[in-house]
Amino acid sequence: MRRGAVKAVIDVGTNSVKLIAAALCGGSLSVLSDELKITRLGEGQGRRGAFGAEAMERTASAIEGFARRALACGAEEIAAVGTQAMRTASNAGEFKLMVLKRCGLDIRVISGDEEAALSFGAASRAMPRDAAVFDVGGGSSEAAFGRDGSLFWRRSVPLGALVLYEKFFTSTAGPYGGDILDAGRAFAASEFRAYVGGVPAPREGRDCAGVGGTFAALASVFKSGPRGSDDALLRRGEVERQIALYASMDCESRKKIPGLEAGRADIILPGACIAAALMDLFGFDRLAVSKRGLRHGVLDSMFDASAP
Repeated sequence: MRRGAVKAVIDVGTNSVKLIAAALCGGSLSVLSDELKITRLGEGQGRRGAFGAEAMERTASAIEGFARRALACGAEEIAAVGTQAMRTASNAGEFKLMVLKRCGLDIRVISGDEEAALSFGAASRAMPRDAAVFDVGGGSSEAAFGRDGSLFWRRSVPLGALVLYEKFFTSTAGPYGGDILDAGRAFAASEFRAYVGGVPAPREGRDCAGVGGTFAALASVFKSGPRGSDDALLRRGEVERQIALYASMDCESRKKIPGLEAGRADIILPGACIAAALMDLFGFDRLAVSKRGLRHGVLDSMFDASAP
């Protein structure tokens, strides 16, 4: 089959940088590269209000490498998007210029609302017409609801796994006593209630999907553990089980958990706390974990915009 145009997206997140490159073949997308590198661009940003020099260098190097990889795949267009860290850092403009000079990419910083909409559009393509999508990132988390196949409600909350980790979980590498864990969980729940406000998000009859590294890690640990199965659904009880597991261990021990990426061992506990807070707030006791997230939504929009 003849390969069509190749496009690529680089998602510059608070915790990681992701690349996806794909070609349009026979009316469907063929993924040529789908990669992730943890760079912690937002490391320490909560204290300083700005990116650190080392974090900028790590992230710029990853973006430069992914740009080369996209070109090697034959990409005719590369879009770079920035999320919560770049929405709030005082030196985000300096970092944008750094990347522009190094590889010619101009990072487009998207709003929280746009991030929620793009993640919803990507994940909901394989879901029923009424769907909810939760996205737990490093710097922010999003919730979006659809009705009859169209987005009708969305919220972005400036709380992600890295942010919650640096706020509550850096005093020790673990295990975490009840005081620290309870404080982190209470803060996550209160932040979501504050940002969601009094806007009801109907849930009856809706399927729910979780996207992003936290949900992927929770699903991977579930499937790799002694109680794992091929069940496509992540249940609220399993999230609670993993919270207790991570809280009982230090970071080095968590790195040995089957299915858990070592680079996520420190922030998986706060990420799981956020996942639990989202499921509780909106009343979902189970969700499907989708591999399609923000970068897929941006890629879909690029191909849709170029369609005749």
